[in-house]
Amino acid sequence: MLANEELEKLEHKYYDILTEILERSLGQIISQIYSQKSIIGAANTRVTNKIEAAVENVIESIIANQLHWNICSMSVSSDSCFECGDAIVHIDAKTVANTDGDNKNNKINVEASQTTYAKGTLLFISNKYWEPKLNLYENHVMFGPIPNLTYIVKVVYSEQNSVEKIKLVSLPHGQLQNTFGGAKILNAGRAKTHKNETKRRNIRFNEKEILKVQPWRVNTIYERK
Repeated sequence: MLANEELEKLEHKYYDILTEILERSLGQIISQIYSQKSIIGAANTRVTNKIEAAVENVIESIIANQLHWNICSMSVSSDSCFECGDAIVHIDAKTVANTDGDNKNNKINVEASQTTYAKGTLLFISNKYWEPKLNLYENHVMFGPIPNLTYIVKVVYSEQNSVEKIKLVSLPHGQLQNTFGGAKILNAGRAKTHKNETKRRNIRFNEKEILKVQPWRVNTIYERK
């Protein structure tokens, strides 16, 4: 197990790597997301958020092609999962409408398989407890115990424009929950039901509260002027 300072340094290292890739690839990212508007008369669906799948595909493709990280096929993981030697890096693309409260209130809805935050500790959020599924560390055959690190690419969109804003957020590792005040950076998730009525299916991280502790973890990569 890493010391907290070593763990934060590792999180920061991969945050800087992802920031550089996203900034360098902005044109490619935005144009590929917009590409769905180039198809006249394309089949439609009942899904309200029509860019979510596109964003996930584009982000994973760009990172995999440019960094040549090995895909890690874990049974519990984020949308994109990479084996990097000293860490397993999880990347989730989240899309939110510019009219949505989660955009206005700087919140990120996260599933139990997408974070290690509060692993091993039951945190009560609005009268229900939260417990993530992702382990703090994985015991790798070649590398030994290595941490799971989670990063969120948050894309804010509007009806007129597929991309209004892109943010990169480093979710604190579960080992650092005391640094971030436990439940202080969390809000109740969007899901209203769970087979266990006392448990939360998902949780929302509050970007503003994360910024108060470690400002480097939240950065706006792009904003439409």
